[in-house]
Amino acid sequence: MNDRKQLKMDNFEDDRSALIEESRTKTSSHDLRLDATTSSNANHNANEEDTTSSMMGLSLWQKSRYYLVEPTVLILVFAYNLSATVWKNQIILQTCTTIFHHNATDCKKLSTKNASDYIKSIETEVQSYTVVFFMTNSLIQSIVPALCGTFVGAWSDRFGRKPLLRASFTGYFLFYALTCLISHLSDLYEVDPWFYILPSIPLSLLGDGVTYSVATYCYISDVSSPKERPYRMNLYEAVIYIGLMMGSFTSGYIYNAYESSTLIFFISSMCILAATLVVIFIIPESLNIRQTSPADVVHEFENPQTSTNIINTTDNNTEVVDDKKDTTLHAEEEQPKVEENNQRSTNRLRKLFDIDHLKAMYSTCFKLRDFETRSVILLIVACLLTCAFVVEGSTTVFYLFVREKFQWTVKDFTTYETISILIPILGNIFGVWLLRRVFKMKILTVAIYALLSQTFSSLMKGFAAVNWQLYLAIALGVLKSVVNPMLRTVLTNLLPANELGKIFSFISAIQAFLPFVASPLYTVIYRSTLVTFPGLFNIINANLFMMAIGFILVILRKQQKYPEHYTAILN
Repeated sequence: MNDRKQLKMDNFEDDRSALIEESRTKTSSHDLRLDATTSSNANHNANEEDTTSSMMGLSLWQKSRYYLVEPTVLILVFAYNLSATVWKNQIILQTCTTIFHHNATDCKKLSTKNASDYIKSIETEVQSYTVVFFMTNSLIQSIVPALCGTFVGAWSDRFGRKPLLRASFTGYFLFYALTCLISHLSDLYEVDPWFYILPSIPLSLLGDGVTYSVATYCYISDVSSPKERPYRMNLYEAVIYIGLMMGSFTSGYIYNAYESSTLIFFISSMCILAATLVVIFIIPESLNIRQTSPADVVHEFENPQTSTNIINTTDNNTEVVDDKKDTTLHAEEEQPKVEENNQRSTNRLRKLFDIDHLKAMYSTCFKLRDFETRSVILLIVACLLTCAFVVEGSTTVFYLFVREKFQWTVKDFTTYETISILIPILGNIFGVWLLRRVFKMKILTVAIYALLSQTFSSLMKGFAAVNWQLYLAIALGVLKSVVNPMLRTVLTNLLPANELGKIFSFISAIQAFLPFVASPLYTVIYRSTLVTFPGLFNIINANLFMMAIGFILVILRKQQKYPEHYTAILN
């Protein structure tokens, strides 16, 4: 929620300070008695116990509000995938009619079954142009997130996760609302497809997927216990795939029935608007969960007039940002308090780009740690970024690939996409249960199997000659959605709560820069092999997944070197 008037509660602040000081005193005494390994684990466990105890005093409704972040993300990704393929198809269609000036009848025959050689030549001509458009759009959407992503994690560790969620959801709403308007105008007039770049500007300025990704992972980590966290991380990953599947499945039928891209974009914008309202008015801030007593959390719900919005802890300094002012304040005190709150809001925006956040993030990521933990963290980050690089590059060209090689329509592709999302969901749910619970595999071993699954899937896509082989590739990639939650779970086990935001921010920031490399690279590869071997990029993907497996094998080698320290963390 928005920042409000400052609270005048001296006793409340004294009690909180006493609790914090008592916690620090206890931690210091443990440090004197225990060795480095035991001390690190004790501090980590103390933070986790605070999280669990803070949630215990809440009612069912109060607790359920902390679980609404996953449904809102589901709505967001549903709306995204509802429009994703239709958006690309609309760009291709308008490029055909507006840029190359082919007649609308021929352009509508693109990517249809048994197309003539003339129509296929138009498809190849249009694709060589639109692939550059998709690359440009990807780069524009990545510019600001790449810069902001460097700061948002450290900023959220201090000021909260919810502002990031609000910004990202608002950006997506504006993107689809403006896209809907441009599409409607294209139904009435001849509109250059490059106007579809404009909606990407507010989306980029508000952080795109970087802000909600960082905020969501940190939010889940804030409000979940160590036992619950791997499953909730896994649930979050499953929610993303469910939303994508629902969007893709629905998209093909709606577009096939109405043939209106404007309708699709309108539905997406309304869905995201509803999710944005939930984020703003219902979902509570999570940052204070780890740092308050159960009584304080209940007090926040039961007495909203005297609640604290966010508790910010940086190193050993605790800053309390008050949400509402006591209604008993004298009238003459109100104006100074309002000015103070306005100044605080201004300072928050200024501190988003505080260079200290950048220093804190890189210090957290690269500082020396015991038991070669720094290299383990960086190897996990490298593995996550390798997988993200594949996704960023493939997204630019895969739809063009199946249109060119298999002449798929929008409904053909959305049907395939729906199945390609459903199978990994089942793999996510039952695969983790089978590998972890039944076969008792370690977290990193499960990640290796998941990467092997993606490797075989990519090879099959690259060499596919008929439609059913692409569907076989889906089956081979059944575990592909398991990699991300497994590796992020390891990070949450390795790091204390106040460093998670910085690490996830670092990952998201680098991911935001990846399109600057992946999109141009895959565009060049695809354009160069469009006539000879358009599936070559899939073979490159397979090799990158094998490289990621190599990173994990190095981590397992370090586990053998320090078994007492890593056994509990990586199991």
